[in-house]
Amino acid sequence: GTEYAAQVAPDSWYITHCAMTLLDTIHTQCGLEWWQSIFAATVGIRLLAVPLTIFSMRNAAALGKLKPKLDELTEKAAKIDSKTEKGL
Repeated sequence: GTEYAAQVAPDSWYITHCAMTLLDTIHTQCGLEWWQSIFAATVGIRLLAVPLTIFSMRNAAALGKLKPKLDELTEKAAKIDSKTEKGL
């Protein structure tokens, strides 16, 4: 139970320690069953990740718009590089 998690958590890896502490805190402070604590932690972490997901999606969309221009510039740079090699 709770005592075991509290005893084992300090000896585990950092991320495991954090996860165990989070679950233990939700379980004891909210009075939830373990399965409810896991569910609540999962929902909470996913909600916290939403802004990061939105940020990543916006960046991917912006990069998608710039990709044709980037490909064009890459091609020009390759042509210049091949001309430079032939001239040497």
